[in-house]
Amino acid sequence: MIDANYDLESYERIQVKKLNDSERIVRVHGSVFYLDKESEESGGEFLIEFHLKQEGDTWDIVKTDEYTLPEYQEWIKKNKTNP
Repeated sequence: MIDANYDLESYERIQVKKLNDSERIVRVHGSVFYLDKESEESGGEFLIEFHLKQEGDTWDIVKTDEYTLPEYQEWIKKNKTNP
């Protein structure tokens, strides 16, 4: 790979869900594309959630949930029927 382009909000804006005063879930639905030496491009869409917890003045990632392909396809189906 010689280059990569990514857009964190190419499919939707970054979303933050407040669970309580010290916990959040951040969903990122974007795209990433890679360029190889032969100028071939590959890549695609990604959907990932970061679970954050506040400790003092800092926020730490305590868990990530990257969707598997079947989970992602189910998520897409659900969001098409419930906009």
